[in-house]
Amino acid sequence: MSKPIKPTDELEAGWMQEIQNDQVQSDPEAKKRLSGKLIVDQSLKKAHPVSLRIPDADLEAIQLKAAKEGIPYQTLIKSILHKYATNQLEV
Repeated sequence: MSKPIKPTDELEAGWMQEIQNDQVQSDPEAKKRLSGKLIVDQSLKKAHPVSLRIPDADLEAIQLKAAKEGIPYQTLIKSILHKYATNQLEV
C-alpha cells in the first residue's frame, strides 16, 4: 500500500482535492497537468533528496516556466527527470 501524496503547499493541496473530486471542469489543461503530477508522485514509491547546483539563469527560466504552467518549480524539475528516466524525453 502506497503512502498518501503530501502537497507542498496550500495551493497544491487545493488542486489535488479538486482533481480527486473531479471538480476541475473549467480548465482542462490544469486538470491534465495536475493528473500528470499525481501520476509522477504515485510512481515514486521511495524518494531521495538530491542537492544540485543550478546556474541562476537556468533556475530562473525553470521557475518562470513552472509559474506559467501553474505548478511549483521543484515539481517541474522532478517531472522532467522522471520523463527522462522513463525514456519519454530525450536529450
